[in-house]
Amino acid sequence: QTKRVIMLGDLQSHGWQDNNLEETLATLGNLQIVAVQPAETDNSWISDFYLRDGIADAESTAHFIGTVRHEGAEPRSNVTVSLIIDDQVVAEQILQLQPGQATTVNFEHQFVTAGSSREPEFARAELTLDADRLPMDDRRVCVVPVIARVPIVFIDQYGRDEDLERGRIGESFMLRHLLSPILEEDVEHKSLIDVLHRTIEDFTIEDLQDARCVIIAGSVAPNVADVVTLREYAEQGGQILIAAGALFEATSWTTSAWDEGNGFLPIALSPEPVGSLPPANTQQWPTFNLNPETFEDPIYNLQIPEEEFNDLISAPIFYKAIAADMTTLDDFDEKELSRVQTLLEQNDQQPRWLNWTNPLGRHYSEFTPEQIVARNRPRVLGQYDNKHPFLVERRIGQGHVQLLTSGVFPEWNDLSVDTGVLLLDRIVRNSLVRSLPERTMDTQKEMVIPVSTRHQHADHKLTWPINSSQGSEAVAVEVLGAQKYGVVIRGATDRGFYSLTRTEEDAGGEVPVMLLGFNGDGEESHLALQQTSELEAIASDDRIRWLNSGETLSLEGETYLGSGTWRWLMYLLLLMLFVEMAVLASKKQEATEAGGVTA
Repeated sequence: QTKRVIMLGDLQSHGWQDNNLEETLATLGNLQIVAVQPAETDNSWISDFYLRDGIADAESTAHFIGTVRHEGAEPRSNVTVSLIIDDQVVAEQILQLQPGQATTVNFEHQFVTAGSSREPEFARAELTLDADRLPMDDRRVCVVPVIARVPIVFIDQYGRDEDLERGRIGESFMLRHLLSPILEEDVEHKSLIDVLHRTIEDFTIEDLQDARCVIIAGSVAPNVADVVTLREYAEQGGQILIAAGALFEATSWTTSAWDEGNGFLPIALSPEPVGSLPPANTQQWPTFNLNPETFEDPIYNLQIPEEEFNDLISAPIFYKAIAADMTTLDDFDEKELSRVQTLLEQNDQQPRWLNWTNPLGRHYSEFTPEQIVARNRPRVLGQYDNKHPFLVERRIGQGHVQLLTSGVFPEWNDLSVDTGVLLLDRIVRNSLVRSLPERTMDTQKEMVIPVSTRHQHADHKLTWPINSSQGSEAVAVEVLGAQKYGVVIRGATDRGFYSLTRTEEDAGGEVPVMLLGFNGDGEESHLALQQTSELEAIASDDRIRWLNSGETLSLEGETYLGSGTWRWLMYLLLLMLFVEMAVLASKKQEATEAGGVTA
């Protein structure tokens, strides 16, 4: 047989970034690749769009950031960029776009209404620009959670007994005022955060039920009952940040809150600290700093130039920190696997006392035990210049626990009094946002929206993006597993908002279930094209022909011997079957005749 493979494409650079290109193409055998490329590759598009803080409220200004890019031979003048909130244009800017330019735009908006920590509202935010030849990428969407007064529990050495006049200032003081500033000159605007200030001895489950995040700073170690409560909080999706400082003592914390990995502490601690506090009135004392090269995790994405970021990370001065005992991770996987297997066996008995949930959070039952162990393995998210960990994170159930190995009050360091405050702000706000479902994502082939058991028989309707040909359609609730149901969106490749609603007669109509926003890959909009000569130099196999538009295709393909042998084997098998049947029939005839002669 002769096999001919012909590939037609524009050879866009983004789609041909393959380090093993020749090996990949060689698997297709005799191949001809024809470059069908447009004469013009000019394009303007929105490559990025997001809410700066990840969460908004109705009492402060929301800050949106977008990036507009333009490529081509000519500039574009007077291009209008618009911020649209819930289908209403709320702000505009006029840009002058230059080829090869990436322009950052900033918009502010004040939301009027907000949801609660239990039931957040989700707004539709869009960034658009004047349409060009490729209008699909002239729009980018973002689903914005809008919440009023999010409860956060702060636990330190004083709690409600804090007294500034007597100098009794809790370790969490700076973080509380960072997230919930007292604006004396603007009494009408309150902060996003509702502060619950407690000690480790007097916090309760009722304090945690609505809280999206718990911050423990400079506290003594919790008792056994509190360790169980805080671990259950994390397993249900709660976020916990633990910081050292003040009365924090490594040995007691390791004993109670690590407990061979059975507690909620991300990692065991060494009894000996890193560094020490300087005596009073001491001018010179050994210090250490952060290592910028180790701060590559997305939680530190401050959207500033690399040089400025490195300066910001290097600026804070540290006197003291606690040391993580990394050797305790040597047998972590084995012990964690045992814990996970027990958890899966007792899945129906897991406590559920939080008043909120993350509907898109993936349950641990969706993974194999080995996958769960890999997800739960503690990670170091940044180090000091002496190589000791600065921040360690561990996933527990659907939540995360982070350990900041120094304090957050200006005693162990000056992290909260200079530019380092931006670092603290990012760490804490990331924990807060992570408790909410990620509703803005890349287009994908399939998306599952969970549906509760009590709504499995209700009528559901899915509304596709406004530019989609799908419109609105009734969708079925599918069985995903034991007592698990959901609506599956297949082929979610259209960009824009997808809205799932449920019909409820008691509510008098449709009830919103889920709002999702899908965006395409921004790099796909960069229409830089590869030339056949460039690719031919990379993939020079004799069986690969690179052709430009207008060149003649070859009808000669590669001959594969033996590819049709199965047909002849089948014919031979049938022939042998017929022969066997004929032989059997002949023997039967002879036996019959022999029987007749004997008679």
